[in-house]
Amino acid sequence: MNPTFLTVARQGRNGWKRYLAGTLLALGVTLIIATPVTIISAYISDISIENEDLLVYGNPIRTIVLFGSFGAASLLGLFLAVTRVHRRKFMTLFNLDTAIDWFRVIKGLIVWLGSYGISFFVWYLISPSRYSLTFNISEWLPFALLVLVVAPILSLLRVLFLYAYLLQAAGLLIRHPLLLSIVWSLIVGSLSINLKMPRYWILSVAYSMFITWIVIKDNRLELAIGLVIADSLIFLLFISSSDSLIQTPTVFKSAGSAHFLAVLVTYVLRAGLFYFICFSRRRNLSASTID
Repeated sequence: MNPTFLTVARQGRNGWKRYLAGTLLALGVTLIIATPVTIISAYISDISIENEDLLVYGNPIRTIVLFGSFGAASLLGLFLAVTRVHRRKFMTLFNLDTAIDWFRVIKGLIVWLGSYGISFFVWYLISPSRYSLTFNISEWLPFALLVLVVAPILSLLRVLFLYAYLLQAAGLLIRHPLLLSIVWSLIVGSLSINLKMPRYWILSVAYSMFITWIVIKDNRLELAIGLVIADSLIFLLFISSSDSLIQTPTVFKSAGSAHFLAVLVTYVLRAGLFYFICFSRRRNLSASTID
């Protein structure tokens, strides 16, 4: 049986104690690095370390810098967990090859950005009053330059930890790909549940299921990485909600939330377009090869 993205975890030491130790190691490295960074940031900003909300969310530049340092520390911790605790190559979190396929990362990013651009254009035509142009180049440009560095780090951490490291661990227990996608999406989707808007848990689960299936279908991680980076860029630089926790200098602000069913349908259509563009040509090539 040929190895797959999920079964490659069997190359190393893969007992549940190893995954627990690896997760604790990654968390420990993050805390070791993040704690002094947070203290220094509080000192420079003249903010009490106890005032966590103001320190972390009070200034978008400071927020991105802090999150970026946390993300870089977590990636280091994850690298040590895979190579030292599990005794396998770090590249096995990406694919079965020896190098990252950057073309697929870029493809995932561009296709997802394009699908959002189409949906935003349609939504703007339907309800232009819901959006306000807030673009200020003097605030946006320096923030954008920083986001272009930090967003890929945070997105890479999220995909590597949730949809590679832990997904491969779950794949050791659940061998059926579709069942694994369902179970894993329910777990990951529940991590970001908003008790004020419980209906959006469905959207979170759908998003997690789509990414999980993309990873399993493609047998590698790069498309998912590009997709998540695109999402980060969209909501950090292009559009944000007026009631979001982190207020960033985006191009547009949206007033409140759209109707849930409309949001869900829009997302399903975007996911379908992404899937068609990224996989239909491969299926056609396979068919022509058989012929």
